[in-house]
Amino acid sequence: MTTGGLITRSFVRLVGVLCLIVILAACEGLGGEPVIVATQLPATSAPADRGYPLDPPDLALGASLFAQRCAACHGESGRGDGELVLAGQIPPPPDFTDPETARAQRPSDWFMTITHGRIENGMPPWAGALTEDERWAVAMFTYTMATTQGQLEQGGEVHQASVQAGYWQNHHEGLLSKMPCRPQ
Repeated sequence: MTTGGLITRSFVRLVGVLCLIVILAACEGLGGEPVIVATQLPATSAPADRGYPLDPPDLALGASLFAQRCAACHGESGRGDGELVLAGQIPPPPDFTDPETARAQRPSDWFMTITHGRIENGMPPWAGALTEDERWAVAMFTYTMATTQGQLEQGGEVHQASVQAGYWQNHHEGLLSKMPCRPQ
């Protein structure tokens, strides 16, 4: 056997062994369990406020929260005569019992004030202390403080009359008739 043939055979064997090593190294990850890279979920931020309540705000909850957290400034009746105002520690806040105060803004504006505060007027933000539903409850409770019992009764009578007259059913049917594919 010649030296050239021996070198060729050694070279072929070397290449064969290297190929076998590469193949075995590539197949090593295929057997058994996969390696888990991360077991912790990435951090997420808190969901942003929806900007509207999903359910009608709970006025009883709003009244309770108002008594606990707001009366010291706004007064028990919402007239802006709380103990901190009377002591001269803060400027008087708006009188929630005044209908003009309620008409000046939408309930969503009141919600935003409760959420972000108005530090220049002494109103702290409540986003970190109250949930979104609690802030809506307080916003709607304070928004309705200017509504008299007579107005509530009158509104109830108007609503009842419209239900009895079939307004809501007729309105509902009218909307359904305009839908391209009407539900059965």
